[in-house]
Amino acid sequence: MEDAGNRLSLPTPEELERCIPYIFLAAWSVFGAAVLVGVLVSDGLPGDQDRTVASFLYHAVAAAVSGYLAAGVVVSLLSVGHRCARRLLGHKDLTATSGSGLTERRLRLLYLVFLLAAVAALSVDCSLSQWCVAEKCPRFLNDLLDPFSTFGHAAATFVVLLAIYQLDPSRRRRLWWVLACVLLSAAAANGAKMLLARTRPQDFDFHHGIWATFGQWLPVESVGQSLPSGHTATAAALALSLVAIYPKGRWLFLFLTVLVACQRIECGAHFLSDVLCGAAISCLTVACCLRVGRRYSGTI
Repeated sequence: MEDAGNRLSLPTPEELERCIPYIFLAAWSVFGAAVLVGVLVSDGLPGDQDRTVASFLYHAVAAAVSGYLAAGVVVSLLSVGHRCARRLLGHKDLTATSGSGLTERRLRLLYLVFLLAAVAALSVDCSLSQWCVAEKCPRFLNDLLDPFSTFGHAAATFVVLLAIYQLDPSRRRRLWWVLACVLLSAAAANGAKMLLARTRPQDFDFHHGIWATFGQWLPVESVGQSLPSGHTATAAALALSLVAIYPKGRWLFLFLTVLVACQRIECGAHFLSDVLCGAAISCLTVACCLRVGRRYSGTI
């Protein structure tokens, strides 16, 4: 029951959560369409028919991913603002959480936190990556981190799923959900690489400033696809989905993700802000998968 003395009535968290998918889809469509029209008008399309189709599909993927990420920001800010407004007005939020504490609201908040952290990390990107590329990291640190990069590969996901399938039959119904979280996060991260070119640390001349790492829109070459880190996005999605299944192992799963992120920075493949953006994309994707999994299957 809401306090009758409050003059301004706000929707309950449950009512807001029911509207969020529609808000998300609307924002996604608006931003995606705007970006697609913008890049098509500015870049144009080649005259050859086959190249025109390929170019249009490439632009469409970039527009869809940008709309997805922008919609995530809109919905996350709306959710945070709604909760703050309710607290200021004296409303009490009695929302239930899962045993793992993994909720859509928390994941959306983490999405914003990682994005803001990525912006802040731009101030140390060059100095940190230059130190790593110059091979000033202790040798034992390289030997320690290198094996853990496997946790960020798709192959590791299939090994983990196979192990769960064989050792824990009671949770086999959730394996498809874990696989969806990982594959969709990896696809979103790889799609995001198409938006803005950024030179990888190992190929960058550190005599220039941090803004020189960014290049033109819609890069094609891998050397210009540093942002975001696909390995980190894959590892974070696998870790978060495993947390939903095995809450007691959450610190182990998240620690493995941190090791993957550190390895990507140490080997000169990504900047610190790249791995933070990869983690942010996974938080948003797992939040979407969490809603779908609980809404339609009830197994998460």
